[in-house]
Amino acid sequence: MKRIPALTAFEIVDNSRDLFFMIWERDGKTAFAIKRGPQHSLKTLLDTTPKFKDKEEAIKRVREILTQIEGFTVSVFGEGNDFGDGLIDRVCADLAATNTARTHQYQ
Repeated sequence: MKRIPALTAFEIVDNSRDLFFMIWERDGKTAFAIKRGPQHSLKTLLDTTPKFKDKEEAIKRVREILTQIEGFTVSVFGEGNDFGDGLIDRVCADLAATNTARTHQYQ
C-alpha cells in the first residue's frame, strides 16, 4: 500500500466536513479521487488512475485510506476525530449509491 503524505492526511482529517469524493470508470477499470470541497475549487488531495476491477474494490480502498488516516491522527494526537462518528461509512455508502460523496453537505 502506497503511503499517504502526512500533510495530505492532516488536510483530509482537519477538513473532513469539506471533502468531495468521486469514483469513475474508464476502459473497464475504476478510479477514485478525494478532493477539497467547492469553496476550495475541488483541489485534488488524492487520486488514482483507473486500476481497480470494479466500483466495490475502489470503495474498499477509499475505506482503507480513511481508516488509515483516522488511525494515524489518533496515534499522533491521542484523540478521536470526525471520522469516528460514522463519516467513513456514510462516504462509502454515498459512493456506492451515486459515485460521489460530499461531506460539506452532511449535517
